[in-house]
Amino acid sequence: MKHPEGRLIAIQQQMFFATVLAGELNMDIEVVLRKLAMAGLRLITDEQEIATDASAVYPTINKMKKQHLAPVPDMEGE
Repeated sequence: MKHPEGRLIAIQQQMFFATVLAGELNMDIEVVLRKLAMAGLRLITDEQEIATDASAVYPTINKMKKQHLAPVPDMEGE
């Protein structure tokens, strides 16, 4: 990263999200950050609101699956 201030903002963002996650998991913030780093992962903001969409869609998936979704028939033999 060319701009050190951008890196500092990214570090602050990671610490903030790790604080929220650690609180929910009853873990130390340091452990959360270390494990994420070991796995090569990071916590980021969802600029496209994909998580919001997923949280709205997920509860209805099983209902839709039972009512509207069916397996696609195998059409290879035809």
